[in-house]
Amino acid sequence: LVGHKKISTIGEYLLEQGANCNLQFFANIDLQLEKEMIWQKIRKRYKSLINKSLNTLEHVVVNRNNLTDEHFISFRRLHYIASGRITRNNESWLCQMNMVKQGKAFLIMTYYANKLVGASFYIIYNKRCYYGVGAYNRDLFHEIPITHGAIWKAILYAKTCRCKEFNMGDIYFPFQKDLVSAKEFSIGNFKKGFCDCVSQALILKNF
Repeated sequence: LVGHKKISTIGEYLLEQGANCNLQFFANIDLQLEKEMIWQKIRKRYKSLINKSLNTLEHVVVNRNNLTDEHFISFRRLHYIASGRITRNNESWLCQMNMVKQGKAFLIMTYYANKLVGASFYIIYNKRCYYGVGAYNRDLFHEIPITHGAIWKAILYAKTCRCKEFNMGDIYFPFQKDLVSAKEFSIGNFKKGFCDCVSQALILKNF
């Protein structure tokens, strides 16, 4: 059974005024646990994939101390190749770069044979770390688990930043399968493999 929690006064008021709502679930990792405990909670199959990723690839943490313009130029280029089109404007990339410069975010850049094959952006806010966006060379997925090692590196770095929680983002359950794309559902299942903690939020909309 799922526990219950009282709706806030503002939330109840908005619902009474006709607002609609949507229940969302998030995968969370408790960074206050010891590294060994966090590792234990990872899906068994993922542990070997993380080790393979760490042994095969170079994962570099990019923060305010070592950030260069080239990091975001190459990130943007990889994002374009992975997406097959331009999905974001210049301002959004500049905003993210400024967040890294201000110590409010960091990147994990992943290299294979000195070539960038993965890049991911993480936000740090209020003692929490949030997975933002990532771009990866999907042609290599069948050979190398690019994302597994990158996320593990991000988890460990966020812990050194004294974050208390690592939020992987939206995840989905079978009853939601018709509400999202097959790709979104698959990504959600991937995220579940890194933790055993699920949080929920009631999102108000159409008000």
